[in-house]
Amino acid sequence: MFHIAAIIAELIQGLCDLVSKAAPSLAAPARPVYAGAKAGWVMPPNSHLRRLPGPIWSLLWFRLHRLANRITRLHDRWLAGTLPKPRTRSPSAPRTTPRQPPARIPTFPMPGTPLVDPPARLPRGHGWVLRRLPHCAEQSGRLHDLLQRAETRRFVEQAPQAARLLRPLCRALGVEQPAWLQLPKRPRKPRPPKPRAEKPRRWKLTDPELKLRPYEIAAARYFLKKYGRDG
Repeated sequence: MFHIAAIIAELIQGLCDLVSKAAPSLAAPARPVYAGAKAGWVMPPNSHLRRLPGPIWSLLWFRLHRLANRITRLHDRWLAGTLPKPRTRSPSAPRTTPRQPPARIPTFPMPGTPLVDPPARLPRGHGWVLRRLPHCAEQSGRLHDLLQRAETRRFVEQAPQAARLLRPLCRALGVEQPAWLQLPKRPRKPRPPKPRAEKPRRWKLTDPELKLRPYEIAAARYFLKKYGRDG
């Protein structure tokens, strides 16, 4: 029997090594913001396709190590049969405040990228790491093969916490999630019907509210027939 957590930990370690080696060349040469704005990082022009600020790669490196540790602890508890029972949670209200970044991020081995303003979240586009680090295609393929195994599915079904850890990794590496890993689609709230604008009333010459006399009606009809639409 293969060890799921060991494979994921080895996969993540290889990905962290690639990030450490290649991220300096992909990090944008950030410059601090002054002139009354909050200190942070400014992206150089025309760099949105491949370049990201250094703190993004630092946060990714930190999150990958944390993910490997969590998967290992969770898998060990699953093998030992000591997983806690899943709690049923009532639907919570939507988050109104942005998620805060971790209080302390380990020093990332990239020169010239101090965390002046740590990012609160990583990009969420499908395959955003794979597009910038094509050499991580090996890790992407290994993750795809791992998700095809029946034991991985059984592990995720018995430990739903693992699904919450694997989904972001699949998005970052551009791996298509199997049906048993995907979140169920949320039912769309019915939209309130849009109020229809009232059409302007079309008056007729014979309407009693106009109080037109017969000769006025005849004159108006002659005018409309000769110069415009018939009323």
